[in-house]
Amino acid sequence: MDKKNLINKFKEVKKIQNENTLRVNLYGYLSEIILSTELFKSNKDLPEFFEFISIAHREYLYSNRTSLIAMTIRKLQKMDLKNLMVLQSRTMDFLYKHGDINDDNYELESTKRSNSSDDYVNDIVNKYSRGK
Repeated sequence: MDKKNLINKFKEVKKIQNENTLRVNLYGYLSEIILSTELFKSNKDLPEFFEFISIAHREYLYSNRTSLIAMTIRKLQKMDLKNLMVLQSRTMDFLYKHGDINDDNYELESTKRSNSSDDYVNDIVNKYSRGK
């Protein structure tokens, strides 16, 4: 799959608010990313991606992409909604940084927010406030 289609799919995932639906979508899309030889020519390139998205694996897993997918899915099963959303944002950041995609409308999450918990609370208050 080409990088631009993958990024467009991830943009759609960002809109998902249901934890189980988000998790299932991340299973598939992260599997696609891991298996992509367009993004990662060699298995030696994979540790950089997992370090960027803050998922730690043992070194021997990077030699086998299918085992790596299995362990990644296992770690995703244990994540809550907040962590899944952070993972989705970091993955998007990685794809934009390393995918050679030019999109002027996208701002990296790491530069967009300084304190995400304050922004999250403000977003919720603004979303559900009465009498606007």
